[in-house]
Amino acid sequence: MADQIRVALVDDHPLLRRGLRETLNEQGDFEIVAEGATADEAVELATRLPSDIMIMDVNMPGNGITAVERIAALPNAPKILVLSVFDNMANVKSAMANGAYGYVLKGVEGDELAGILRNIYAGRKHVGPELAAKLLAQDESNAENQQQTASSHANRFPYLTPRERQILELIGKGLSNHDIAKRLKLREETVKHYNTPLFRKLGVRNRTEAALLKP
Repeated sequence: MADQIRVALVDDHPLLRRGLRETLNEQGDFEIVAEGATADEAVELATRLPSDIMIMDVNMPGNGITAVERIAALPNAPKILVLSVFDNMANVKSAMANGAYGYVLKGVEGDELAGILRNIYAGRKHVGPELAAKLLAQDESNAENQQQTASSHANRFPYLTPRERQILELIGKGLSNHDIAKRLKLREETVKHYNTPLFRKLGVRNRTEAALLKP
């Protein structure tokens, strides 16, 4: 018999944990090694009890996203599958960016969940198809908005160089010369050097007046 996949369950709903435990026990290749109900308990369990995968919610007592980050940074950390009722894209992106291996919605069928866990155990990340579609649509929308913003600046200020348009955009967002330099990976003196011809081309006297020109 192949080695069983050790799973920790962390959710503040006991009935859900029981349902997961029964579902995975029926599969035959999973062993439930620990259970918890809060974000802090998730970190404590990951530190104290070895497991291959931790199934956890991020919407429970404590900061779930922070717990994901802390667990992912541990030596021999379990791979984390977030199982949540919320399809909030900010949560999905934050969880995956902070080290989660997967994010699926509660209500997933038992056999499908088992397959996802086996894939995660093998090192393959997974986002539920409905969430992946939303992420793709959001990314496409953001890209389109960025293109429209760039086009708007180019049309309204055709006499500015691309770098001057970048600086004008950041001035309009309220960034200081120091912050603009950090964002564009320039020296602060270089940003100040750009300001003089930029203000002259715009016909303004200072940063405040330049910011008012931002579309």
